[in-house]
Amino acid sequence: MKNTVTEDSFEASNEEIETVPVAKAEAIESTAPNPSVESEIRSIMAALLGIPPDNMDEHRSLEDYGMDSVLALQLLHHLQARISSEIGMNDLNKCHTLQDVISLSLNPMHPEHERKLVPDTP
Repeated sequence: MKNTVTEDSFEASNEEIETVPVAKAEAIESTAPNPSVESEIRSIMAALLGIPPDNMDEHRSLEDYGMDSVLALQLLHHLQARISSEIGMNDLNKCHTLQDVISLSLNPMHPEHERKLVPDTP
């Protein structure tokens, strides 16, 4: 029997309905593909690397494109200004491909990109 919703009633089958914790649902939502962010990141990186955006393979190593520490710093500046101020250099250093940068930008606080907090020294 299908789940049916009407104005007057709600019928549900005997099938179990999976519930998802709010935090997990938010994490799923925040990592969902976002074409505008992906396009923006692709454009930023292509401009920094001096290649057409369409020529970038999202699974190719950034080093293969000539990404170095200077370009990484420039990329970080653009990402913080245009995508998310939550992104840090330590996070960006963990990215090896365009897809990694996109994933980080869509969810900078994801546990995979978790930052280690350094206690203040007196």
